[in-house]
Amino acid sequence: MVIYPVDFKDGLNRGIYDKMIGQGEAFQTMNYDVSYAFLEGKNGMILKNGRKKIFVRSFSSLSAKYTSLFSGLKSYCSSHHYDIFYVRHLIHTYSLRTFLKSIKPTLSRIIYEYPTLPYEKEWKKPLHKILLIEDGLIKKMINDNIDLVVHYGGYKGYLPSVKISNGIRLKPKFSMELSNSDVFKMIAVGRWEYWHGLDRLIKGIASSNKKVELGIVGNGPAIKEYNTLVKSLNLNHKVKFHGPQFGNDLEELISVSHLGIGTLGLHRKRVDLDSSLKHRMYCSFGLPFVFAGRDDDFDNDLPFIFKGKDGDKGIDLDILISDYNSRIMKPKEIRNHARNYLTWEKRMEKVLEILDKT
Repeated sequence: MVIYPVDFKDGLNRGIYDKMIGQGEAFQTMNYDVSYAFLEGKNGMILKNGRKKIFVRSFSSLSAKYTSLFSGLKSYCSSHHYDIFYVRHLIHTYSLRTFLKSIKPTLSRIIYEYPTLPYEKEWKKPLHKILLIEDGLIKKMINDNIDLVVHYGGYKGYLPSVKISNGIRLKPKFSMELSNSDVFKMIAVGRWEYWHGLDRLIKGIASSNKKVELGIVGNGPAIKEYNTLVKSLNLNHKVKFHGPQFGNDLEELISVSHLGIGTLGLHRKRVDLDSSLKHRMYCSFGLPFVFAGRDDDFDNDLPFIFKGKDGDKGIDLDILISDYNSRIMKPKEIRNHARNYLTWEKRMEKVLEILDKT
């Protein structure tokens, strides 16, 4: 069972949803029958096997959804056995601890994933401080119930662990050619937070005389800030907000782009290593992209990778576009890199190999 304490209602967190499905599909290729547990707005906790909903628990209130997820799973798993539970971390709570403790005697193996470390920097609201107090108390209590920790860098605990990078679900039928428009077209896809640093690119557009366009796809807490910045710099003719886009609509936007925009402000949450889903998505489409910071899956020598400088200064588009025009890049070769190195199958094979040794 793959467990994501994430709300996927109305297309929210679509990239994370694709990650959950990608991990589950990888387990399926290794002959596991996979169920998915997640949150879906007011519908409550959803447990699915394939497209079939096999268990649903509604909430008494939206504030209780996280607790209800694990209490619902505890109830369901009391009469249904799973060999492996793959749990994505959100925050350590008593309900999580109770659930893990209840399934451990069944001889199930528990894999616990930390998508970000240190994660405390992402919890900034006043209420979050209360949750982090509980988190600190519970963190050590659940260790006895975990067989393997999966992380993307930064884990310093004593449990058996394996470091991986995010993977991708490769679209088998997609093909593209890089845009030959005389306007340099960039696309930025994500659920936007302050550490994504898209403001750096917007400021760079304002400082450049180049003919450029930026399409911003998605939503998130930072979108309002980006809207305000674009208006204040009079860039409405160069920066377009498309909102959430999926499927063919997203593919069409990507297919007319020169460059994808990755994470440009990772330093803002004091994390050294990035494993951004958007970097891997661009690569899977065959689109070159730019990011700042470090991502171990993308060596600086790769011809389709462009690096922005760390810090909060605007991105220098004159240098970036000149560098872009000096390189020879083929979408098919970029996609081949994704196929050979970035699939979730390769990630989960590594996880299960380490799990078998613990």
